[in-house]
Amino acid sequence: MVRITKEELTRLLEEIKNQIFNLSIRMLSNVQLAEDATQDILLKIINQIDALKDENKFKPWALTIAKNYLLNVIKEDSRFKRISFEVMEKDCNIPMNEFYLNDIPNLDKNKMLIELKISCSQAMLMCLSKEERYIYILSSMFELNSVNGSAIMEITPDNYRQKLHRAKLRLKNFLENNCGLINKSATCKCNKRLDYAISNGRISKERLTFTEEKYLSDEMNIKSFIEIMEKYEDYSDVFTQNPQYVMPEEKALPLLREINKHFSN
Repeated sequence: MVRITKEELTRLLEEIKNQIFNLSIRMLSNVQLAEDATQDILLKIINQIDALKDENKFKPWALTIAKNYLLNVIKEDSRFKRISFEVMEKDCNIPMNEFYLNDIPNLDKNKMLIELKISCSQAMLMCLSKEERYIYILSSMFELNSVNGSAIMEITPDNYRQKLHRAKLRLKNFLENNCGLINKSATCKCNKRLDYAISNGRISKERLTFTEEKYLSDEMNIKSFIEIMEKYEDYSDVFTQNPQYVMPEEKALPLLREINKHFSN
């Protein structure tokens, strides 16, 4: 066993904290809850760091801890009830008129449309089972192969590939059948759903979660996501190019105290 020093652990946490934050957002579809989840996961990493036998394997080891935590949270917390593609498809096919937000400047309308598109991609991920979702995120966000991904999921590579294939197929079929950006004959059009989404509380005029500037690492990655989504050459790019978020510094600071406490014991 190799003893990790305080300086090494601080560096490792700094390298992985935003990845864990983005992973948590995609799993929980809620930025604020993802902040708390990220703190809890990083705290578990600190408390269990002495079990790490090889610093070179820190990332998969940390992703395994994150998996166990997030899957357990989703299982036990009623706020994370899974939605289904069937329910989402039915909702997508409700006839809508163009939005009527005449009291809102065009710039704000555009921001809300971006918020709607990102929240829609998140909703699609929430239609997958929690295991399929984690596997899909490992593949799309972390670009892990079936050998490395299956080790984190603690299943066989063949089982991992089957679950990943099923998740990809379900996302692809849903997009091609229902998304007006991809299928011009589909009922679901972003411009027509904005009023409906606001009136149902799915997005808020007062607080835009997924496009809140303090969480964004680079405004350009929002533009990249929208360009990919509207071009639609490969459905998986829609999820691979989801905006990258940064964990607020004030949320990360308490972890430094926990690191000091761990090494003072």
